[in-house]
Amino acid sequence: MRFVLENVGPLRQAQVELGDITVICGENNTGKTYAAYTLYGFLKKARQVSMPFEISEAQFSQLFQSGRLAIRYEQEKLVAMMRKMFSEASREYALELSDTLACSFDALSEASVSAEFFEEDFALMGRRMNSAIHVSTDLSAVLNINVRRGVINIHLNNREHKEILEGVYMREWISDAVTRIFVKQLFPDTFIASVERTGIEIFRDEISLARDSFLEDMIGSVRSGRQLKLPSNYPLPIRDNLKSLLRFRQIRADHLSPVVVEYPQILTDFADIIGGEYVIDSMMGVRYQPAGSDLSLSMAESSSAVRSLLLIGLYIKHMANFGNLLIMDEPEMNLHPNNQRRMTRLFARLANAGVRVLITTHSDYILKELDALILMNRNAPRMRKIMEQEGYDARELLKASQVKLYTTQESSPTKDGALARYVLNQTPVSQELGTTPKCFDETIDAMNRLFDEIAWGK
Repeated sequence: MRFVLENVGPLRQAQVELGDITVICGENNTGKTYAAYTLYGFLKKARQVSMPFEISEAQFSQLFQSGRLAIRYEQEKLVAMMRKMFSEASREYALELSDTLACSFDALSEASVSAEFFEEDFALMGRRMNSAIHVSTDLSAVLNINVRRGVINIHLNNREHKEILEGVYMREWISDAVTRIFVKQLFPDTFIASVERTGIEIFRDEISLARDSFLEDMIGSVRSGRQLKLPSNYPLPIRDNLKSLLRFRQIRADHLSPVVVEYPQILTDFADIIGGEYVIDSMMGVRYQPAGSDLSLSMAESSSAVRSLLLIGLYIKHMANFGNLLIMDEPEMNLHPNNQRRMTRLFARLANAGVRVLITTHSDYILKELDALILMNRNAPRMRKIMEQEGYDARELLKASQVKLYTTQESSPTKDGALARYVLNQTPVSQELGTTPKCFDETIDAMNRLFDEIAWGK
């Protein structure tokens, strides 16, 4: 699947295919965050889209007579329906993009976002649908819906709900529940850590107060008959980060994500990076406990690195699931170069465990560490010796084919006074050379020339 973005902020054009690890790098103000936030919003909307999967009157009657219904679906008709549905959803999302990015509508009047499907995408969807039972929980109190091997199975759990089920919207509800099973095989469940994450727990209560004040104003406006437009002061990822913190507060401390249950070393490695662990306190919020200490620190008392990695740590511990996509805007923020390298290795572990990762970055340390993980993944005694000496694990190694690298580049010379426009170009990644990035070379070369002149010049 290829995502196509046009006229989104500074980005004139971008085409992005997700790898197990996807990296977007480039200079400031070139559209990296615009791309990440736009993709996040699109994926979130895509998973909420419903198709008009038809259930006939006869089939609906059969469900109530026997308590169960089996419908065989045709893959070709399903694919055609999905292509049409997502074409329409893309046009709708372009109109909603100003809310996702908290920009004026006029600034995005020419923007478009779409997904181009490959035949392999639907083939993979078909293989997934045939290899396991996929269940919808949307109406689990009333219906049990699952799909397996080309058959949609619907079971009525309680005949007492017959009057409710015969309501005018029930066929649509069933259709939505069924089609979302298919949609979720195409688009990953996505979690994002925005670049504003460092202060988000500290100011969460203040933002909640502002929200409560706004709700009071809205209620007053409705009562008085005034029209009130909903504001979008924060981009969607920031708003969702705030909601995530509220969800994390409600999670039991002993609830571990499926990924951590199967790969506990990932959580151990993360705890080693932050030098402790995050503990959820329903009354006091999220606390940080340094390893080997009885201290319990609030986020305001904790280091900027601890605050910067909070959302990622809670996501890994409590939410990460196989098939997810994790987006992190500038993971290097507030991190020492050594921890930038270690987070890169953690991303590789997640990717190899089945959680895809997309990052935007300015960090040469991150790209160089990705290079090391790719270049060491060659079956040679010397590589194995280096891994042993440097403490690398085989579960951190990457194939070049797993990594997609994109860099921003100015699309064309700009006229005086006009804003620069950029394109997102894919950079080759190879097993022999790694990522071969060019976006930092000019700065690194300039610094090398400077110090050569200082040390050796006349």
